[in-house]
Amino acid sequence: MAQIGRTPEEQVEQQVETAPEPEVEAKPTYALEVLANHEATWTEFESWKDVPVGHAWIRLVAPTGHAQSWGYWPAQEVPLTAPWTTVHGEVRHPDNDLAGSEHETDVHRVSFELEEDAAKRLTRAANARIQAPGDYNLLDHNCVDFAREMAQVAGVEAPPSVFKGVAEPKTIYAAGAAAAEQAEASAGPTVDAAEPQP
Repeated sequence: MAQIGRTPEEQVEQQVETAPEPEVEAKPTYALEVLANHEATWTEFESWKDVPVGHAWIRLVAPTGHAQSWGYWPAQEVPLTAPWTTVHGEVRHPDNDLAGSEHETDVHRVSFELEEDAAKRLTRAANARIQAPGDYNLLDHNCVDFAREMAQVAGVEAPPSVFKGVAEPKTIYAAGAAAAEQAEASAGPTVDAAEPQP
């Protein structure tokens, strides 16, 4: 039906403006988590004694909730008297060495959303490193370096993690702790479900 006072061009423009947006099918997103534990000690890993170096690793969570993790470790004992010694490295998949330890819950993470292509790139790269892990060096090629390399493969930038020239888990841990505090603050106070609602 023609609208009085409007030209045909104006009527067409109005119809275009009010037409519903076509529904775009949402692509499933994955979550890449860069995790760090600040308080872990190498005593547990049978390589050091009471040296709190911590650990960093990555976890990929699929839209279904299925998670995979990878972490980089020395494949042999690192001499306590020469922590800069280069040794063979290994990628552990899954990386669950903290499971069951007192440090299991003392973990913070920084999360990134990934599309499926990026998740596949990351999975291929991390699995390839299982076969060719390279050498581990606490000072210049450690677990943090691995986590950051894998994040870059996925197209995201992990938090800066270098302290005095060495990549350390504590900077990722601190970034994750800050993100958790910010999320908690923005969520506001929570109400126990058992309490009566006003």
